[in-house]
Amino acid sequence: HLTVSNNCDIDCEKGVNQISAEEVRQGRYCRENRPVDIIYGEAGCFERDILLTEFNSDPKKNILGQRTQQSATTSVLIDEVDSMLLDKSSMVLYLSHDIDTLRSLEQVFVAIWQMVNNPELDDQSISDDMIIEMREELLNQMKDGRIKIPQYTADHCKYMEMSAFVTRRLPIWIKSAFEAKHMRENDQYVIRNNIENSNQIDVVIMDKGTGVEQASSHWSNGVHQFLQLKHTRRLSPESLKAIFISNVSYFKRYGQNILGMTGSLGSKVEQETLRQVFNVSFFDLPKANPELFQMEEGKLSQDESSWFKDIESSINKQKKRATLVICENVHDVEQLEKYLNQKHKNIHVYKSSYQPFNIDELNPGDIIIATNLAGRGTDLKTSKALEDNGGLHVIMGYMPENIRIEIQGFGRTARNGNKGTGEFIVQNKGTCAIAHSIQDLKQYRDILEQERLARFMTHDLQKIKIEESLFASFKTLYQTIKYKLKKEGAHDNKYIELQLNSLKNWWAFWLDEMSASIEMFDVYGEQYFADRFEAFKAQVNQSANDKFDKFIREPIEWIKLGTHYADQESWHNAVKCFEKAAADPYYGFVNYFIAACKLNRDDKNLENKKNFKKHLKLAAKSIEEHVSFLMQAGQIPFSISEIARKNGEAGLSNEYNQQLKERLEILNFFSSSITQSIGSEINLKDLANNHFLKDSNDSESYARKWCMGKIN
Repeated sequence: HLTVSNNCDIDCEKGVNQISAEEVRQGRYCRENRPVDIIYGEAGCFERDILLTEFNSDPKKNILGQRTQQSATTSVLIDEVDSMLLDKSSMVLYLSHDIDTLRSLEQVFVAIWQMVNNPELDDQSISDDMIIEMREELLNQMKDGRIKIPQYTADHCKYMEMSAFVTRRLPIWIKSAFEAKHMRENDQYVIRNNIENSNQIDVVIMDKGTGVEQASSHWSNGVHQFLQLKHTRRLSPESLKAIFISNVSYFKRYGQNILGMTGSLGSKVEQETLRQVFNVSFFDLPKANPELFQMEEGKLSQDESSWFKDIESSINKQKKRATLVICENVHDVEQLEKYLNQKHKNIHVYKSSYQPFNIDELNPGDIIIATNLAGRGTDLKTSKALEDNGGLHVIMGYMPENIRIEIQGFGRTARNGNKGTGEFIVQNKGTCAIAHSIQDLKQYRDILEQERLARFMTHDLQKIKIEESLFASFKTLYQTIKYKLKKEGAHDNKYIELQLNSLKNWWAFWLDEMSASIEMFDVYGEQYFADRFEAFKAQVNQSANDKFDKFIREPIEWIKLGTHYADQESWHNAVKCFEKAAADPYYGFVNYFIAACKLNRDDKNLENKKNFKKHLKLAAKSIEEHVSFLMQAGQIPFSISEIARKNGEAGLSNEYNQQLKERLEILNFFSSSITQSIGSEINLKDLANNHFLKDSNDSESYARKWCMGKIN
């Protein structure tokens, strides 16, 4: 018999009892020392496990190892192929790789957010000149010290320096801030409780094509950070891609072993796109029963009020039937529900993949208001009485971005030989305003989709190929360096881990610097990128021969290594690391640890005792600067909350303010310790009194994480 499992349930994400999520998934791929025959799951789950297996030497992260060793051939069947390979054709999955230095850019993000929310800009259109002017002002603020960022220099890799990184990123971040300012809650994103911590509320991306929340995904280029500031959520650091794989690349791995694809392919253009990329052929699978679906004439509503009334009028015509209304976003679902609740009963709402949708059978008079969650893959069963009255009626309340989503939506009715009808009722706004009929909207929609697919073939696909070719080269280089570090035999595992993490940082910053050139690949040509990588490789190999520094350039990484040496009571090496970090004034607080390590190394040395006070004063000055920023930043959440209150919007707990308070508590503790008792060591257990923390163990962990830039 065949064995079957999956890699995408809650246990696979969180683990169960004392078993980690990775160990759970290892057991899903292999049982009783043999590979499981059939595994089903989402593409992103398979991609995650492949990257973990191929890029990590830790056996706990080797999710697929046993399966790939014992199974010579793997094949794949792809369902919902239109969603994965057409709608998400350019999607790339990134493994989480924290670059802790990027946590130091909070001042930059706060300054940008303040700038774009200047009331004087509300009525102005965004122009390149405006962005350039704002960029210059921000650079001036960094130059004169009003905005503080790390100032370290990075030999052989100037692209890693924060001044260079911020300079090339500022125009992107400014555009992202304006974008976030005008994005609508319950449209492109929702605000909901964190899956793992119900006390925390997050900004969650909405996939409007499927209606599914993307809880584990973040927008890049600062968009997510600005939305967090907008809604006073905890601010997470910007991220860069380092370890990644695209949907296209993942499925092309199977080559001739793609056994089948199923999905709604609405046009020849879409089929041709898949044919060219994956070398597959297509056929129409005939229905088992004759189709009894009838499309009714659609309607363009002039405004939201008319849209409500037109939908209600259509529902009233179907009194003896059931109606499914598919809305573009959560906002429309909620507003329509509020309107219809005044006169109608038996209304069912489906707007979140985290809420149960349990309707055993639809009966006459039932009304479902939903996002596209109900439009893709939802099997709605109809009663005999409902079928006798004509079946389910589907109202598409907006114009879907492609014909595939349209087919899926109307496909919720007239299934398996049953009866059913459908119609469009669309608001005449935005791009719709130029249309005079539903047919005009469809034609305009189809043109945009053809242009998107054409761009995917001519630009996005080529860009993905270049990035993944570079990543393949880096993987080989990374494995070579890892082998060399282990072969040297002079370093413990933690040292090697920290050096390899810094090497991944090198790669992420280098790829970020190359991103503008990759966008213009047709100008530069493939050889240009191969040559640039060879230069990068030469820099890496040269640094690999360093006896001590090797790949570490960022002060935060020196602090991590110094802390490791201090834990081992290797005071000389700890001081050496901390001094490299403290050379950057932004990390002046590290002087405290330099003084402590020197005293631990030789507490009878008179010179060490004399320098102790000097180091503490430098640490205190650095801490005061960090405190000053946090005090200023603390005013922003209150001003944002006040704007929301005046607009009549529901208030949320101010998590950003709480985040600032937690960090201020730590900083003030360090500062008072230095001021009140020079020469005494900080007892981290004293932090147990911090009411933001749970116990002394948390306190010690929290303080240590702050010193290494790990606090969110």
